[in-house]
Amino acid sequence: DFQLTQVNGALDRIENSSDFVSLARKFEIKTRFAEMLEMALMNPADSSSVQAISYLLDQRQNWLLRDKLNKLEFEPFEAAMDIVARAGTQRAAQFLEVYSVMENNDLERRKVAVRELSRIRSGCEKLLTKASEKRIDSQLEPMVAAALHAARWPDIVDRAKELYPVTNAKDDRPLPNIQQLAKTRGNVERGKLVYSQAGTCANCHVVSGTGKQVGPDLSQIGGKLARQALFESILFPSASISHNYESWLVQTSDGRQVDGVLISESDSEIQLVDAEGNQHTIAVAEIDQKRKLKLSIMPANLHEAMTQQELVDLVEYLQTLR
Repeated sequence: DFQLTQVNGALDRIENSSDFVSLARKFEIKTRFAEMLEMALMNPADSSSVQAISYLLDQRQNWLLRDKLNKLEFEPFEAAMDIVARAGTQRAAQFLEVYSVMENNDLERRKVAVRELSRIRSGCEKLLTKASEKRIDSQLEPMVAAALHAARWPDIVDRAKELYPVTNAKDDRPLPNIQQLAKTRGNVERGKLVYSQAGTCANCHVVSGTGKQVGPDLSQIGGKLARQALFESILFPSASISHNYESWLVQTSDGRQVDGVLISESDSEIQLVDAEGNQHTIAVAEIDQKRKLKLSIMPANLHEAMTQQELVDLVEYLQTLR
């Protein structure tokens, strides 16, 4: 009709995403969903992006959002999922939950959905219920544990500790929750010593060319992960395993078992490096079975070798690596 034609004409002339979203929502325009989504993804930090995603979810455009998300590279995908979480609505939580359980979605993207789901109170409740009923996909369980331990609601964290207990530090003291740890400050110089000694990090990681490259290079880790994420990665290393650092288990025809990170593979042989930095070369003809492991090669109990203060000092040092 005439009014619809006028509104669409006005939308054609609008370049500001906030005005576009406001006008489209006011007149309940249902033919410009794709444009609204594109505008939201172009400016993920803008509040209008949250309004746009909320409107699309209210209008049951989950399929449109999911299809677009699956076509994005990983970093833009993370930014888009952040918008969904910031919407904070029941529909946003439902979208994230559904995305996380769809097995045809990439595993690392499903983990992102779990992490973002835990930023919504109702999302945490869903995860806790499924965890208590043992309905969490085993591949997602480390991420679920990490996300719930890092939640901003104390009662959620208390329930997470019951379902996914964390062992005590070296001084036999229970650790505070991740939110509290992230607020605690440490000493950089002491942390540097912990890195090379009690933390044993140098056995598997490289910083500025020094160390063993079993796991990812940490030379710039402070610029990539915030304090809270660093504590999460130490306490729950299997929550999010860096691409190309997945652990593999190889069983040979003579009964040997070798597990480690796959560093090279050819038609004739494969090479693995284990948690101690030892390299293993195995002929393809000798391999009876090879499978990717669900857990990180990094031990989940590293904090047991450190006091709480040493753990905080270690993260303080890691934050300086940029």
